[in-house]
Amino acid sequence: MILTDKYIKDPINTLPIPLWKHNVTAIRQDMMYVLDANYNETLYRDFQDTLYLRLQHNLLDLKLGKLPAHYFLSSYKESDGALIYNLIKECYGSNVEYDRVDHLVKDETFNDLLCVFLYNDKVFNLENMINLRKNNLGKERNYKPIGMVIAQFDQKTKEASIEYLCVSEKFRNKGLGSLLLQEILLRISNIADFATVSFEKNNNEHLEKMFRKYGFEGNAIWHMLRKQ
Repeated sequence: MILTDKYIKDPINTLPIPLWKHNVTAIRQDMMYVLDANYNETLYRDFQDTLYLRLQHNLLDLKLGKLPAHYFLSSYKESDGALIYNLIKECYGSNVEYDRVDHLVKDETFNDLLCVFLYNDKVFNLENMINLRKNNLGKERNYKPIGMVIAQFDQKTKEASIEYLCVSEKFRNKGLGSLLLQEILLRISNIADFATVSFEKNNNEHLEKMFRKYGFEGNAIWHMLRKQ
């Protein structure tokens, strides 16, 4: 309870990851996290150091961006796990296993309304379009999503943590990531008291600039240390 109270008062400086994730994650023996204020370069000279930045949003004064023509949004529906899986592989260049996505959508912190797909009505899902039209399913099933944002919600702390925010390479630099961020913040504000986000600090100045532009604050830098 002491950790929970401390975390709610100052989440980004208390833990390097959301409390709900901390409670279910086993830290490897060769790894540790150290807040920058407590970091000693000499003491940790035998470790490989990667910096992560954590930011917080108070969910006040939110505004909704306007989607351009030919774009639309859709919330997660059952069996959309493949869409999440494909976007993670495409946008993050990750060899993520499908079991990880399956675990994500079954976790108690997953909320259908906090998983949002972005579509362009000129990008078709050719593989499934004929069968889906026969079954008269929603129009988004005829299209391939070109972006996604996912936040997970912890009922105990009333925290929403943004876990994924991505746009296919062909559609970047059009402000679509910002629109997804604005959309998810508005949805989050209906159920959460605050939102957090964490990402690698180096070479992500564009991400930091976007999050700060839309109300994220703080400067909690965490060192992820791996034994060399």
